Amino acid sequence: RLGAGHWAVAAGVNPANIRQALDAIGEEIRRIGAELVLPAELEDSRSSLLGSLPVTLETNHALCNQLRAIAYYDLPLDYLDHYQVAIGTVTREKILELAQTYLVRPDPVIVIAGP
Repeated sequence: RLGAGHWAVAAGVNPANIRQALDAIGEEIRRIGAELVLPAELEDSRSSLLGSLPVTLETNHALCNQLRAIAYYDLPLDYLDHYQVAIGTVTREKILELAQTYLVRPDPVIVIAGP
């Protein structure tokens, strides 16, 4: 079985505020791993994921990326057909469980690029 895959945070930050941004990101990651997300946060995330799906299929390149991910993670070929239902079944408790398992790490890799 493959691992969980990669996960990233990206932020446009004034170089003078990098430390504050890293602290805020770290605190949010710790919060997600320590307490249930708010119901409104879950609904906002569901709406965002479902609303952005058509954009992820808009170009040939984007569609190829989706197909690559389906093949790489050995997902069923009808994965996208069931995506909306799958997103709807995600619970606050499952998010907490997975965050504690995969997201909250003692040794994150931090990359900063820019001026």
